[in-house]
Amino acid sequence: MNWKFWQKEPQQDMEFWSVFDPLNDPLLDYLWPQPASNFFPDWFKNVPRNIDNSQDKPTIRKCPVFPEFMTTGYVIPMWADFEIHFNDDGSYQYECAYETDQFGWEWHHPDQYLKWLPKNEQSKWGNCLKPYVPWRIKTPMGYSCYCFPMMYHFTDIQPLAGSIRTDHSHEINVPVVFPKHMMNKTIQIKQGEPWLWLIPFRREKLIARQRPYDKETQRITEASRFSSLSKFDNGYKAVSQMIDKKLKK
Repeated sequence: MNWKFWQKEPQQDMEFWSVFDPLNDPLLDYLWPQPASNFFPDWFKNVPRNIDNSQDKPTIRKCPVFPEFMTTGYVIPMWADFEIHFNDDGSYQYECAYETDQFGWEWHHPDQYLKWLPKNEQSKWGNCLKPYVPWRIKTPMGYSCYCFPMMYHFTDIQPLAGSIRTDHSHEINVPVVFPKHMMNKTIQIKQGEPWLWLIPFRREKLIARQRPYDKETQRITEASRFSSLSKFDNGYKAVSQMIDKKLKK
């Protein structure tokens, strides 16, 4: 179909489904991949906006870059309860609350990753496993997904960061590293806990160029600073929303 310039192109969506069919039931929607805003860290909500109610002593809560980042993308919650026991020799055993061969954890041999880390990093990590993820993700052509651990949730379960070309590769094969202090212990991973953070992005190459600091650059710099600081609160957010509206037109 040929679209005229006054017509909007059809909406491109990010899709997900589970190869474990019961998870596709709407009754279990709390276990589906969800907007990251549903997992906004509780500790951040409790941070005051200012120290001692002083406007000139802002906390991290007032810095817009953090909440914007924390609400970007989607989160895959853990789909079932797991118990994993790590032995000193590197072996492990796991138990799932739901018996099925579709849920499991595969050993990631040290030669695949841990062995090659710098020595100071090797001393931090005890084991690396890869879960059988029951979810599949599909993005429009030209889009990939960054995979991140749940930063700012500060858990010991650390999926390795990377990216997947989810427009043609829909499986989520992400190894998870576990710290040394977990060895010879049994840990629990609970159903519904935020596990993996997915941020879709368009694969575009931007060329970085050095720009002279001339009068035009100075004007742009000062206008940017004014737009954010000329309001007592949410100046950055207000300008961002205005720009987003313009881009949608």
